[in-house]
Amino acid sequence: MHIVFSPLVSIGLVSIASTFFTSFVSIKLEMIGAPQWLIGWMGGAYYIGMLLGSHLPAKFVLRVGHIRAYAFFASILTVAILSQYFWNIYVSWGITRFLVGYALGALYLVIESWLFNLASPEKKGAVIGLYTFILYLGSFVGQIQFRYIDLNSPSAFIIPAGIVILSLFPLSATRTQYPKFDLHGTFNMFHIIKKAPVGAWNTLMSGLIISTSHVLLPVFLYRFGFAKDALAWLLAVPILGAICFQYPLGRASDFVDRRKLMISLHLVMLASMAGIVLFVDQMLWLGVALFTFGCMFYSIYPIAMAYTCDNFPKEQYFGVIQTLLILYGVGSIIGPILAAYCMQWFHINALFWFLGVMSLGSAIFSYLARFLPAYKDDEHKTEFINAEAHTPILTDID
Repeated sequence: MHIVFSPLVSIGLVSIASTFFTSFVSIKLEMIGAPQWLIGWMGGAYYIGMLLGSHLPAKFVLRVGHIRAYAFFASILTVAILSQYFWNIYVSWGITRFLVGYALGALYLVIESWLFNLASPEKKGAVIGLYTFILYLGSFVGQIQFRYIDLNSPSAFIIPAGIVILSLFPLSATRTQYPKFDLHGTFNMFHIIKKAPVGAWNTLMSGLIISTSHVLLPVFLYRFGFAKDALAWLLAVPILGAICFQYPLGRASDFVDRRKLMISLHLVMLASMAGIVLFVDQMLWLGVALFTFGCMFYSIYPIAMAYTCDNFPKEQYFGVIQTLLILYGVGSIIGPILAAYCMQWFHINALFWFLGVMSLGSAIFSYLARFLPAYKDDEHKTEFINAEAHTPILTDID
């Protein structure tokens, strides 16, 4: 396991920086009076960049190698973060948000291709679990930083940029030989959607819900007047839920009907969203509702991915997961934009009205899909994949 130590440390540091900065940008825009729709578009620009960054730089990584590619995109990420402090203009922030997303998508490509090509076949499952744990642990620590960083000072920009620079040291000093990998062909997206509509739809909705929560939940909590310390913990609670329950729920999906499990997750998530709105002024119960909310929405994507793979032979997994990543990215782009308009036109609580409608619609569709000709039960299950994939390179673990 020592051969993956350096890339894991580096991606953990990047996760700390990017999680804090993504939430900070939304709160900062709210603090300076930006309209809700603009905050949503900023989040959309970020996820557009991430979607492109996770696919386009593959040939570049092949040409220059993993370490130099990592240094290149980490430099772009650092410059993009720092430049937002100097150019406090909405247009420039949109551009820099796109660049931050693009650089992060490329960094995930570099690290995942490194990790999962180096791991031996009998340890790849352990590497996936460790990789996911490090990502969510970094996200948790990133949210906690709100307790210690003055959001009105340059340190809110300098500290995350410095953490990204710090992430260069483990990879730069490593003696591990980084791997070579091949680019694979693609698979027909429409065939995948037609054959596994439930998995495709829940993947789209998973991207929509997760990105909307990342971008607009900080705005929701800030609007209700939570102090900086409380805000830090409340933003970290959903991620703690993901750390605790993603793997147990995924393993449970190996023994029960995954379609029914996704329906159950949506219904429990609806109850948790109602709890967030009802108990927003009661710290303890709000924390419980946010914890449950995080348990549910972080678990839908990997279960949907496993469910979709149940419908295809193993040799087609690459194209299947690549298609799911595109659907996840599309959902990530449109979610914050649509939710922000709802918050702008109606009420701050419209964030959870919007997410509730999406979740209820997904539960109804997943139930009615059993009557579609393409429906396939869980007779032949693939093993649960305990990771929120960021790039197609993740599928090289097969």
